[in-house]
Amino acid sequence: MPIITPRIRSCSLPTLLLLFLLVPIAASSQRSDEAQKERVIGGLVGAILEREHFSPRSYDGDIATKSFALYLERLDPSKQFLLTGDVVALTARADEMTAGIAEGNYRLLDDASARLALRVDEVDDFYRDILAEPFDFSRDESIVTNIDSLDFAGNESDQQERWRKSLKYQTLLRYLSKVETEELDKDVFHPEIEEKAREEVEKNIRRWIDRMEKVDREANLSRYINAVINVFDPHTEYYPPLEKENFDIGITGQLEGIGAQLREEDGYIKVVNIVPGSASWRGKELGEEDLILKVAQEGEEPIDVIGASIDDAVKLIRGPKGTVVTLTVKKPDGRIKPIDITRDVVVLAETYAKGALIDHERFDKRYGYIDLPKFYTDFTRNGSPKAVDDIRSILEEFDDAGVEGVVLDLRGNGGGSMQEAIDIAGLFVEEGPVVQVQNREGVRRVYGDTDGGEIAWRKGLVVLVDAFSASSSEILAGMLQDYDRGVIVGSTTTFGKGTVQRFFELDERVNRRYSDLGPLGAVKVTTQQFYRVNGASTQFDGVVPDVVLPNIYSERDIGERSLGHALPGDTIERADIVQWLDRDVPVDEIVAESRLRVAASPMFGYINERAAQVGAEDARLDRSLNWRVMLEERRRLDEQAEVYESSKPDLSHLTFRAIESDTEDETRREMIAEFTDGLREDVYIDEALSILFDLGRIEQEHGWTDRGSE
Repeated sequence: MPIITPRIRSCSLPTLLLLFLLVPIAASSQRSDEAQKERVIGGLVGAILEREHFSPRSYDGDIATKSFALYLERLDPSKQFLLTGDVVALTARADEMTAGIAEGNYRLLDDASARLALRVDEVDDFYRDILAEPFDFSRDESIVTNIDSLDFAGNESDQQERWRKSLKYQTLLRYLSKVETEELDKDVFHPEIEEKAREEVEKNIRRWIDRMEKVDREANLSRYINAVINVFDPHTEYYPPLEKENFDIGITGQLEGIGAQLREEDGYIKVVNIVPGSASWRGKELGEEDLILKVAQEGEEPIDVIGASIDDAVKLIRGPKGTVVTLTVKKPDGRIKPIDITRDVVVLAETYAKGALIDHERFDKRYGYIDLPKFYTDFTRNGSPKAVDDIRSILEEFDDAGVEGVVLDLRGNGGGSMQEAIDIAGLFVEEGPVVQVQNREGVRRVYGDTDGGEIAWRKGLVVLVDAFSASSSEILAGMLQDYDRGVIVGSTTTFGKGTVQRFFELDERVNRRYSDLGPLGAVKVTTQQFYRVNGASTQFDGVVPDVVLPNIYSERDIGERSLGHALPGDTIERADIVQWLDRDVPVDEIVAESRLRVAASPMFGYINERAAQVGAEDARLDRSLNWRVMLEERRRLDEQAEVYESSKPDLSHLTFRAIESDTEDETRREMIAEFTDGLREDVYIDEALSILFDLGRIEQEHGWTDRGSE
């Protein structure tokens, strides 16, 4: 009996789920395990989206077209390989993007990958010939560097011309850099330096092509599936097993391994950093610049990793705590040496909260500063640190040290655990709602602090944010603003990510008959949207600070609004809250005082100038390929950057030092010393302290007292 595989051109996700349940049994006998695995992954992802996504959509022609456009953008982002004919032929089959996943039919993925591989081989055949001869940098020609304004090359001749200009541009940039590094006369052209620059470009292109040729099927499948599900929203993603592992490491700040940071370089896996306190750091044998040649598990034969991808090498090197891995390395002096390392928990301490004491000479006050890079938590319940516990401890030390106000820095904090944001909010208010969450059925739930007044900090609070403060950072900043608990200070707006994601492990949802196909990875799905206690969503538009300060990114399109297929924001009912101290933060007065300081600050003046310069450069569509023109442009840009980078604020009135608990451990002490050194040139912290002082002065003038204080 022939096997009939249905073709789908437009169907709903429930239909996809039905097909997933029916098709595998009939097709399994005629497909390899790998094809079966891919089909199972696609079916599970489709079923989970249909059941769980906050804003489910039909797999119709519109979503297929958008999915393919996204896939094409990621397949050849530089538009240097595929030709117009390839794009037209593949685009005509765009409807197969969604239908293929439902059926386990990845012919479009296969054909697209094959076309790209063919074009990569063609480029591999001619790029060396272009680089074999010196470039004529006296010609007046230019290259389009804004990829969005480019179409794909029409034919092989157009493609080779595009590559000629690209290679010429890369060579020119390297030439100018080498002339500067070697302190040669910039106004004289040096042919021998141009030759060296071409040689370096050739090596760089060789590595690029090698990486493209090494992209494995798992990575290709992930890119294909994500092009479909990212159209639902940019935060819904499929994670292959290793990527999910990396995500978990990022959210917990811990992994089990050897504690070395690696990168691919000239076909080798190179050690670039040893994590302080890790197994490698304690062993003192593995060093930076070592090249890893082989990896062996305890009692097993070593596996050669020369030419391997970084992902494949990491899979071999990572492992459970207590197990032994043997690395055969080549030392910088040429020695070949085997090194046994017993894997252990590696703590990425830079992701954890850090505190500092700041003595302000002008105000004769002591303040506290907390840097929170992310909202980490103990997801695995193995005793990993939690952000709320660390911040509580820092606040207790601040209290003991006589601190009169705190700056909480959420700049660059992309989020993490929502529960940690809720718990941290409870350190600053007695009790009450912190965030509202609504699911796709419109059911609203209010999450809040219910500890009955166990506050860790009752004094002044300023929160620093920027365009990269997202998700849980926006929950916390928005809540503190709505309660008038503190002053929010930063760039024009925060990132604007107001959605909640949940991970679904595919291995836990697969039918038992397919359990031997694992591991299958996981899918992260947007299941809810969160709202501030005032009813507004932070989605898309973010949190607008009370005090907006100049920022070099102010001319750039950054945040959720810059992401394709972002969900819109809206509003819901306001939660019942009681403002801190039954008063409004005197924002107008604080803003007025801040503006006067900013206007008089040379550093903020430089920041405004730099923002305009960066914006102008971003807006340019092309660059000259004439070396004299490029030299003058380079001089202009270098002068602009030098003025900005050499413009250090005068913060001599501030004294930074570590809190007592950070001086007890040698490894931590070294990291904190570097951390406090970096604060000494941060003009935003200086302004935040001035705002903190203004807030305290105004509250004292009005006779406001801390609620619940003795």
